[in-house]
Amino acid sequence: MVVKWTVNEIKPADAESLSDAIGENKMLKAPILLFFLAILAGCENLYQNEGIPRINSQRDVDAYNATVSAESDMLVCTREQVLGSNIREFVCMTVAQRERLRQAAVEDLEFLNQELNRTGSAAGPE
Repeated sequence: MVVKWTVNEIKPADAESLSDAIGENKMLKAPILLFFLAILAGCENLYQNEGIPRINSQRDVDAYNATVSAESDMLVCTREQVLGSNIREFVCMTVAQRERLRQAAVEDLEFLNQELNRTGSAAGPE
């Protein structure tokens, strides 16, 4: 059975309740939207600024490097694919930080090589 309604068939009482329902829906959307905007604004404060502006381009890197005098304080930035994300990010470290990271990787590699040579196998302890 197919029921067809026309505009003339809506009774005035039905029209009022329909407009009230639509009005209530609009009144509900505004507070929800404001709530989510407040949450988004609050999430922005979770990131530590530490007084250093975020560097987003090579131009920012060059401007920062012009202000430092020590070679180890110079920034080196690369676009890297961060673990857990398909989006490449602009990752910046000072020359000293990169050197410490490289040295830690070398030490870890040497430790692993010593452990593997000591046990005689790559299978680990039995």
